[in-house]
Amino acid sequence: MKFVLTSKDKITKFNVLFQNLKAFSDHVNLHINKEGIYMQGMDESQCGCFESKLNSKWFDNYEYDLESDNILIGINTMIIQKILSIYVDSQEMEIHVDDNQDYLNVAFKDGKNVLDKYFEIPLMDIESQLLDIDSEESNVDVTMSSKDYCNLINQLNIFNDTLQLEFTETQVLFLSNGSDGTMKVNINLDDFIEYAIDEDFQLKQSYNMKHISMMCLFGKLNETCIMKYGENRPMEARYSLDEDSYVAFYLAPKFDE
Repeated sequence: MKFVLTSKDKITKFNVLFQNLKAFSDHVNLHINKEGIYMQGMDESQCGCFESKLNSKWFDNYEYDLESDNILIGINTMIIQKILSIYVDSQEMEIHVDDNQDYLNVAFKDGKNVLDKYFEIPLMDIESQLLDIDSEESNVDVTMSSKDYCNLINQLNIFNDTLQLEFTETQVLFLSNGSDGTMKVNINLDDFIEYAIDEDFQLKQSYNMKHISMMCLFGKLNETCIMKYGENRPMEARYSLDEDSYVAFYLAPKFDE
């Protein structure tokens, strides 16, 4: 099994994805088959989870020549983050699993005036079950500039660890209220790329700011972030990589004690 990335844009996105997974979990399972790579995991609090699908066509070269229909490999996210931090622009990235499926081999090579580098990562046996992420119908759909959204979250995070949201048919309210003061942002619908809400519907919800900030670590995956909210479902934030590849996050709202 081998996949190769030569495109600068795709390598950048691959690095953003795998370098920031450590914020959610110390380790992750990769489910690999002819169709591509799928990942899923939860944070320590069990309040938020992520999933990612990298379709085989997203890679510049993808080879799956194993006898089994799929393989499961576990990796330490801290180790992969350290390795990816060594990558230098202009190199291509090649990753493959050895025949015994004991190691993940990573190569950075063929760069301009840069030495080729080769790494070997021991694989892990990680016990985990895939969650059945069955997305209920959303009541509110929002598409917003990833940069604008993440800048706003960073500012709101100064005042409290809870983000309060209110959605109506005329505007959206972001609120952070703490001992150091209050920050309130009224967003006109024209400020969104897309906005849709059920007729005669209002929604008020609160979320843990730490988890929202973790989602923003992946903001460079796409210029836009697609979010879904509803009364009977967790919020969803999705960054699309192509028509069939994406990274998505799900977070349960906070409830008053």
